[in-house]
Amino acid sequence: MQDEKNISTAQYAEEENTRFPCTYEDKKRQTCHQSQTCQGQKKISRLKAYEILKRAEEYSYFYHQSKKAFTSSAIIFYKPTTQKRVGFTASKKVGNAVKRNFAKRRLKALFIDLQEHLKPGTYLFVAKKEIIDSDYQKLKKEFITAFKRLKAYRS
Repeated sequence: MQDEKNISTAQYAEEENTRFPCTYEDKKRQTCHQSQTCQGQKKISRLKAYEILKRAEEYSYFYHQSKKAFTSSAIIFYKPTTQKRVGFTASKKVGNAVKRNFAKRRLKALFIDLQEHLKPGTYLFVAKKEIIDSDYQKLKKEFITAFKRLKAYRS
């Protein structure tokens, strides 16, 4: 406490070209580095309502008990049930792990886009090699026709 008596209380006037801006200079800046203009609401889609099939027994049961529809890029299995369940597979015929994961992500995206038009049930998707190079809109049309053949599509 003895050192405090030597502290100067004099206030210095701000210089014009100082290195650091004055305290009110920050008020002109944006608080966020991103622009404040809203670009519209994005629809967030998830598989929240659907239970994901994970066990091999579930897959083998639905392989044999379901209706099947074949497209150029995937095989779709459908069994009408009260539960909402879904599974995605891609065998090694599709390609390496990167290509298989891409194929499964594409199947999930297609299913998420179409899930509001589908009847409740268990859906199983098996990717073919052609899904990797196919156009997304073409795939979507193929899936709609396949779901209509399975009588799983509601308009």
